[in-house]
Amino acid sequence: MPGAILSPHLKSAIRNYALLFFGCVLFHVIGTWSLPLIDRDEPRFAEASREMIERRDYVVPYFNNQLRLDKPPLTYWTQVASFKIFGENDFAARLPSAVAAALVALSIFAWGTRIGGNRMG
Repeated sequence: MPGAILSPHLKSAIRNYALLFFGCVLFHVIGTWSLPLIDRDEPRFAEASREMIERRDYVVPYFNNQLRLDKPPLTYWTQVASFKIFGENDFAARLPSAVAAALVALSIFAWGTRIGGNRMG
């Protein structure tokens, strides 16, 4: 019986973490669903990721055929993976940031739970 292995406290914790994670991703996606890529950075990261796919060069990012070495490559790599799964669109460009924000929220929640117990977390 797989359900008997997990204690009720652990089941509750898993449920809380899952709800927090998916809630954060959902609110982030809903909040930006109707907006195009904004600011100056969102389109640049998305275009550099698209150019990585086009060039088949996943190590050196380019933006408008010029080197873009001012940021670490993890953002580009996660966007490339998202583009390959969901296609090259605004949703796919923003999804890695939504997941990262949800992971930060989970970390803060876990930290609060560890410091203050269930009352705080």
